[in-house]
Amino acid sequence: MYSLSFFKNFGSNTFYEIKEEPINNLLKIAKKMNIVTKLVENQPIIYHFNKISFVQKMNTKVLTDVEKNEIEIKSLMNKITNESYDEISKTIIGLMEPCMFSTIFEISYKNKFFSGIYSKLTMKLCENVEYKEFIFKKLEVITTLFDDIQYLEDEYANNKKLDDREAISCFYTNLYIHGLIDKFSFESFNYYIISKIEYFMDIENKKNEVEELLNILYIILSLSSINIDKTLAEKISKSSNKTYKSISNKSIFKCMDIMDLK
Repeated sequence: MYSLSFFKNFGSNTFYEIKEEPINNLLKIAKKMNIVTKLVENQPIIYHFNKISFVQKMNTKVLTDVEKNEIEIKSLMNKITNESYDEISKTIIGLMEPCMFSTIFEISYKNKFFSGIYSKLTMKLCENVEYKEFIFKKLEVITTLFDDIQYLEDEYANNKKLDDREAISCFYTNLYIHGLIDKFSFESFNYYIISKIEYFMDIENKKNEVEELLNILYIILSLSSINIDKTLAEKISKSSNKTYKSISNKSIFKCMDIMDLK
């Protein structure tokens, strides 16, 4: 652990190396929060301490114009608000190139808390025909995120996949709200989720999967207010945790919440 007292123990002219593992962990956190950083994966940092200040010793890299533009886009996406949307979206359109599409898409769909503004930005960026084609190819495979849904012993891996599925479901819903996704495709996605719930609910040891899918269905319906058949939700809401093999009390209460949605 690196604390203030830890660093205060260094005398003048002392060198200290921060190893690769904490650097890589910081990069994972920064990526998840869409924070631009100068840290480099698998590259330790050597600090030189003295009584007044410390100097960071690290290799410098000359960035290409494309790399500079990509960094600028990441920074702009981190700053975008409803008020700055028009100006920032125009700047991003002027900077982006096909090699940056994946980066822009990942930032857009992985942050569910800013899904609304990122989906709005996506609509604007889709004025670029190449980016629009890229987006639709990505969204065509959205259901594959749910094809292999299963809970493992690795809690971190479970949470990461859960976050990804929730985030892209929010993003997909907001794209429907903004008109990029047609109603038929959106309804088909909802019924796909329902079919997965119906499949898992009567199989042993699938309570976590059912809870997650019901939560995603609730998020989608609460955002979009789309009308779908709630027969399954009603049936589960009136059941007990012994009626089906993988229905928990949490799932029953979530279905009650779904039934309360208008």
